[in-house]
This record gives sequence, C-alpha cells and structure tokens, in this order.
Amino acid sequence: MPRQGSRRIRAVVRGVASPFNGVLKPPGDKSISHRALIFASLCEGVSKLSGLSFGQDVVATYNVLSKLGVNVSRDSVDHTLLTVHGEGPWSYKEPSDILEVENSGTLLRLMTGVLSGTNGHFVLTGDSSIVKRPMLRVVAPLREMGARIDGRQDGALAPISIRGSRLKGTKLDTKVPSAQVKSALLLAGLFAEGSTHVRERVRTRSHTEEFLAYLDIDHRSENQGGGREVVVHGLTSAPKPFNLSIPADPSQAAFFIGGALIAPGSEVTFKNLYLGEGRDAYLSVLRRMGANLDESRHVSDVFSSGDLKVSYSNLVATEIHQGEVPALIDEVPILATVACFAEGKTVFHGIEELRTKESDRVVTTTEMLRRFGARVESDDSTLTVYGDTTFSPKPCNVQSHGDHRIAMCAAIMATRVNGDTEIEDFNCVETSYNNFLGDLTRLWHGETFIA
Repeated sequence: MPRQGSRRIRAVVRGVASPFNGVLKPPGDKSISHRALIFASLCEGVSKLSGLSFGQDVVATYNVLSKLGVNVSRDSVDHTLLTVHGEGPWSYKEPSDILEVENSGTLLRLMTGVLSGTNGHFVLTGDSSIVKRPMLRVVAPLREMGARIDGRQDGALAPISIRGSRLKGTKLDTKVPSAQVKSALLLAGLFAEGSTHVRERVRTRSHTEEFLAYLDIDHRSENQGGGREVVVHGLTSAPKPFNLSIPADPSQAAFFIGGALIAPGSEVTFKNLYLGEGRDAYLSVLRRMGANLDESRHVSDVFSSGDLKVSYSNLVATEIHQGEVPALIDEVPILATVACFAEGKTVFHGIEELRTKESDRVVTTTEMLRRFGARVESDDSTLTVYGDTTFSPKPCNVQSHGDHRIAMCAAIMATRVNGDTEIEDFNCVETSYNNFLGDLTRLWHGETFIA
C-alpha cells in the first residue's frame, strides 16, 4: 500500500456565515489503529480489524509490517477492513530494506520497542519531520533493558538502527509524559525475560493497556496518585487472534466540534467516538468554557465510546494547567483556535512538548492564529489567547508547515472569515484525515476547493 504523492497543494476556503449541521462518524482512531495492527501481527492466527484509520500514518504501519513479512490484506469493498495473518511474536523477518515510518512518530517509537527484542537488524527512518523527533526518551530506557540501538547523535535522532537482542525486564521511569514512550517500553517488555515495570508521573492515554487486557496478556496496571505503574510479563506463547471494530477518533472530531461551537446555529452529532481515559480531557476543558455537549456512552468490553451532540455555545476563557496538557496534547491547537471566540484570556501552561511534534506547535499555532488577526502570545512554556465573543477573523494566507493539525485548525478558523483563506501544503492532512475537506463541506454550507 504505497504512500500517496507528496505534491504540495493549496486549499482555498471561501468563508460564509453558515452553521455546522449534520451527523458525522470521523475516521477510526489513529492511535488505536496503530496498536491494533501491531498486536494482530503478534498473534498466531487470523485477526480482522474494521473501522481502521487510513490516513498515511496508519498506512505506514501497514507497509512496515508487510516489509517484516506479515501478511496483511485490505478488503476490496470495505477499505477500512483489514485481515492480518499473524504468525506469532517471534515471526518477524529481517527486511532487505529500510523501514519507512513516513510522518508517524507513534510508529517510529512503538516499532523501536517491538524490534528491540526481535531477531535481526532493522533500520527505521521517516520524513524531514521524523528525523528531528527526540528519540532518547525511548532509546535510553530500552538500552537499560539490554537493547542494542544506535542512531544519529548516539541514538537521539533517526535513522534508528536496531540489532535485536535478548532483553531483560527491569524497572523504568518515563522522563516525559508520553503514551508513545510508555507503549514502546511495554511492547519491548513482551519480548523480555521476566517482568518490566513502567512508571509514569502523569497518566497518559491507555490504549496499549487496553489491548493487553483485551488479549489476556499477563500484566497489571495500578494508578499511583496522578501517575500510573504498568507491569508486563514476557510472552511465553502467542496471543490469540481477535476481531475488533475501531471506534472513531476524538482528536479528529475535535476540529469539527470546535467549528460547531463557534458558528451560531450549529448542531452536529458525532457517532461512536472513543471516549476513554486520556482522550476526552479536551471535552472537560470545553465544558468549563461553557460548551454545550450532550454525551451518550455505549457499553463495550474493550473501549469506552459513545455519541456526542455539540451545539453553538457562548464560551468563556479558562486556564489549562501543566498537569492537564499530556491528556490533551493533540487538541491544544484547536482549543486555542476556539479560545479566540471565548470571552477573556485563555492560558495554556506547560506546553513544552508541543515543540516536538510535526512542527513546533507553539510557534506554528501562534503564527497561524495571528495571521487571522487573533491576539496571541507565547513563550517557552505558555500560550496565551486573548479571546473576544465578537472576534471576526480576517482573510489571509496560512502556512501549514506540513503539520496536519495546524492545517485543519486553519480550515476551521477560515469558516468564520468573510472572504477567502488560502492554506498552503494542505495535503499534509492526509497524514490522519483523508476526507477532511469533504466532511468540512458536508457539515458546513460553505465552499472549499483545491488550487
């Protein structure tokens, strides 16, 4: 499944005073899709996965697993349905080529953990953004387990070279609140002798633990104050294959939730959203800003999910504290966008981790909002938005900097502009949301096109 062309394109959004209305089921959750594919590849037997995200990040996972010898097939009718023929956790083949993670930091870090205990030599690299992403936060604790990993700047940057080795379980503390780091260490622990203890000071999204429980893999998880310790034991046999439906991605829904909240007359219902711990924190922030959100949860053995009805709201500013940020790190740009229309000063504290994403999101969020005429300030650790319920953004040209979340935030802001907004390099949204413009046009009665 090759990556789509990388030609840069421009989106033009012609602003009109229209509400957002309708029903939407966003793409399958990206974080869960990555993990579902990886865990299915470690099982012995045939797993069927439906509702997967098929943004380029998840396509990269599909391609990497295929290069490792995993038989993965996509349904010719339902393109969100995949069949994975797993041959067990010790079945990966040494590839003859470099493994390209494209733009996916999740894939880079999770596969570094998996491959550390797998026989063979593996090299992981990606695009111009990926080779700048910090890797020592993963590499250093994996080395404590006995992993043989190298890379630029002594393993701090990709390309990452891994020579699979015998790992030993140990007690590890994550230095940065990151579900990617935690997951990489837990996945490596599946290939280690003994038990691997991973402690995090701040609880992060728990998708990997959800899969460990779902597949009856020997582990335990215990909340400790504001943090958590997860203990996983090395596999002695292959997990059983599974059939799983992936819930919709709340981080992708966040853009349209934001659009509905700031457009008078809006009412949108989002279907089957993942609403588990660590992914719905931004909804709590929106509620204390006065957002009209009506939630109806579903009962599930695997994931917490549900429907969410969102309507236009008169919003007020709030303060987001450092301890909240890890659970809403992906939603800070859209929360900042919405805050432009809230009465008062909204402050985000402890946002340093945003600087290590697809772009320096402190800089690119600030720049994007200022282009629309918003009053925004930022420094090393704080982002401040001075909102106004009468704010009227102006037409402008916006650079996405190749960051899908910045591009989608700009498109939402553009729906409140009286005039044309041009968003450069808009095709970066294909990283996570293939039909974003189609869904935008359908929910919002405006006009968008590709130039």
